[in-house]
Amino acid sequence: MAVRLFFSTFTFTNPNTEVMKKKHGLLIVACSLLSVATVAQPRFRLRTDEANRKVDVWADGRLFTSYCFEEKFRKPVLYPVNTASGIEITRGFPYRPRAFEHADHPHQVGMTFVFGKVNGRDFWNDSYARPAADKYKYGFIRHRKITRLSEGDDRAVLGVETEWLDNDGNVLLTEEATYAFSGSGDLRTVERESVLTAATDTVTFSDNKEGLFAIRLEKAFEEPARGPEYHTDSLGYPLPEKTIFNRGTRGVMRNDRGEEREAGVFGKPARWISNTTEKDGESVTVVLMDHRSNPGYPARAFARGYGLFSLNNLGTQCYDPNAQPFSLTLRKGESLRFRHKFAVVSGRKVTDAEIESMWREFNAGER
Repeated sequence: MAVRLFFSTFTFTNPNTEVMKKKHGLLIVACSLLSVATVAQPRFRLRTDEANRKVDVWADGRLFTSYCFEEKFRKPVLYPVNTASGIEITRGFPYRPRAFEHADHPHQVGMTFVFGKVNGRDFWNDSYARPAADKYKYGFIRHRKITRLSEGDDRAVLGVETEWLDNDGNVLLTEEATYAFSGSGDLRTVERESVLTAATDTVTFSDNKEGLFAIRLEKAFEEPARGPEYHTDSLGYPLPEKTIFNRGTRGVMRNDRGEEREAGVFGKPARWISNTTEKDGESVTVVLMDHRSNPGYPARAFARGYGLFSLNNLGTQCYDPNAQPFSLTLRKGESLRFRHKFAVVSGRKVTDAEIESMWREFNAGER
């Protein structure tokens, strides 16, 4: 809080005073005024909530997203994710289920960075739903500490350290991750950078379709289902039987070559992918962008009609039987760096040219 002192002077004339020898004397009176100056809040703010193990990210007075690191998620997630106008774009199930949404894949929560085959362990599919007897097949990512909290009018930056462990408790990788939250007007963005360092003798990333930079979108972004699938009921509870519920599914996925829907996008190399829908009377477009410095660039689109939306730099033959299988091995102490960007635009249509411009800006000046 800043305190300012203001001094003003004026002439006070009293014809009856006996203090002054002259009839009209000059008296200088100093008056101090205290003014409390309100310090303006930055547009992008970070609020740490240790009790609930999260960091809330606020933009222009609205919740943009939260970095959540409760162990129940089995990995840190950005959840929920909202547009600039306040529309939630992430699926609620299983932690905040809503009516008539898909009740499948409980490991797909919010926005994540995770992979399906590291030293043979599956980090992608681990969740509370896995039986204890099967846990040895999986791995999980544990938040260690927050390393940076930076707020500003242009962006906020969150830095964290995590560990990738098998379910025997062995640390395979350490990770330094940075999230830069930005955007103005109808645009919100997240730039994510990850440096993965081998913590054991060798760490191998093997060809696998399940990865890497992903978000599970809510029902409006889905394509109409062709057959019965598991859903929640009107109160958000999972139904025991499969049903068809296509009301409100308007999602159209697209890649940088103009190919559309799951049939045209899935498994193909892409510098960026988009998904456009109508939600609460607004047009909303979500974009994921790859960086040309990433291993495995350009990434493959691991994008499904049921709302999974992801770019995977570490899979080839799993998508294309004619491709060479992907494999990348780190020796202890060696590192990999990945950079990806998420964007969401609300309230208007977005052209391919605009997305191309965002991708070029993201990739400017570095190879």
